[in-house]
Amino acid sequence: MGEVIDFTEQKFKRQAKKFVEQISSLYDMASELSEEYSQLLSQDPKKSIEMLPIFIKRLREVNPEPGMEALSGGPNQDWIAPLFNVLGGIYPFIERDARKEGLIQCLNYLDGLRYDYSQNHVELIHEPWLVGDILVNRNLYWCGFKRPTEILAKSRTWKDFLKNKGESDFFLTLAITCPEYSSLEVRKNFYKEFPEMLDRTEDGIAALTYENSENESKKTGEDIQLLIDRRMIKYDPLLHNDIRRKIEERKWIKLEK
Repeated sequence: MGEVIDFTEQKFKRQAKKFVEQISSLYDMASELSEEYSQLLSQDPKKSIEMLPIFIKRLREVNPEPGMEALSGGPNQDWIAPLFNVLGGIYPFIERDARKEGLIQCLNYLDGLRYDYSQNHVELIHEPWLVGDILVNRNLYWCGFKRPTEILAKSRTWKDFLKNKGESDFFLTLAITCPEYSSLEVRKNFYKEFPEMLDRTEDGIAALTYENSENESKKTGEDIQLLIDRRMIKYDPLLHNDIRRKIEERKWIKLEK
């Protein structure tokens, strides 16, 4: 006869504690790998971009249980996305060719996942230029910004806003630029306190606005400028001139098919 299962509260607590400790240990190991990658990036950006797939592989091997990815719905985005954020930290400041290589490495990984798992990763990326370039080339990975809008719904004052933290700086900033979701007080203070994030988010908006308008124009035959104007309505009118200027600058990377 098999062992009698003990469902006592004491055993349950021990099991729960052991499980939490195991999960915490795995997250610590993932964090250490991300820190190792960050150090490599600061020493040799070119080499670190080339080695991104190796670090992703090492992170995927952190979990010792075979087949766990399949059971849990794919690679753990909480472990992988920090690597993208390390890359994102230098992404706007490196040469365009290096950016292109970094983008390709990210897409090579994301393309190997089911699209909704890829969305789970993208929604955790902070850097607007990196998110913009990913979505310009893979609009299927658009994850929306439900969580940021929920934060803003509870943060109508600047004081309340500072108490909350979004999962992605880009998607939170994107939501703030839409008056439908953000209060005037929050927009005014955010623009003042975080001008660089706003500026690069405008680059991301410009990229998505133009590329999505161009794609629609090719399908429907509608004038691309009218489509751009239609998409611009959702954004704060104070930003329209900047966004249109950034459309002309075309800082984003569109890979050849």
